[in-house]
Amino acid sequence: LYGGFFALGIVFQLVSGPSGDLIGMRWTLLVSLGVATVGLCLLPFVDRLGAIVFLSVLVSAQLAYWPVVIAYTIQIIPDEMQGTGFGLVRTVYLLSASVGPVVVGWFGDAGMLDTAFVLLAVTAAVALLCCWFLPEP
Repeated sequence: LYGGFFALGIVFQLVSGPSGDLIGMRWTLLVSLGVATVGLCLLPFVDRLGAIVFLSVLVSAQLAYWPVVIAYTIQIIPDEMQGTGFGLVRTVYLLSASVGPVVVGWFGDAGMLDTAFVLLAVTAAVALLCCWFLPEP
């Protein structure tokens, strides 16, 4: 499942670029995060392998978010500060992305994986809400 999550995530990333061009970056971000948020919300409540496989597919849609949000960020940062501005934003993205596995691992070690998935779902929902208010570049 773990390998399938990333393999499918690559497919979603390949689709997200053309999708951003076709339906717009904002809608691509909303769809990818919306699908992933639903999967994360439901994951703590299932225990059958088939349901977990299906929800893993939904959750892997979150990987489509990154190429589009990076392209969006580059487009909205003014030309005179693109190097510094993008570097700062990308550093914050990477920092938050690297903290996530540590926090989930800590919850897992404490026997609270359901809580970790709820926390991930809340984080995805907050990102989804933020994307709702993004203007198209």
